[in-house]
Amino acid sequence: MRCIAVLLALWAMSPAACAGAIANIKLGYGGVSWNTPLVSLVGMLPGGDDYFSTAPGERLYTLRNDDPLFGVPREGMRVQYHFGKGNGVEYIAVSVPSTPRPVR
Repeated sequence: MRCIAVLLALWAMSPAACAGAIANIKLGYGGVSWNTPLVSLVGMLPGGDDYFSTAPGERLYTLRNDDPLFGVPREGMRVQYHFGKGNGVEYIAVSVPSTPRPVR
């Protein structure tokens, strides 16, 4: 009987635990559209680092971004823009620093 009560309680709370809608990634991320050339990206978001990469276009532009991610502030977050062979943004990755844990 207790098991049924727990399952009913979990079922009743499940709609409240569902995440809301996120930004439409079909348009890009952070104001950067897909296929944006490197020159345009640097003009829009200066101050990043440009690297050679294993992405198809062999270019990577990474930039510090302290904006909240899903409403949670994450200091030290970085956004990586990977370029395809046509020199346009093909992949976007977001890296979030983790809190160091003490060694036991």
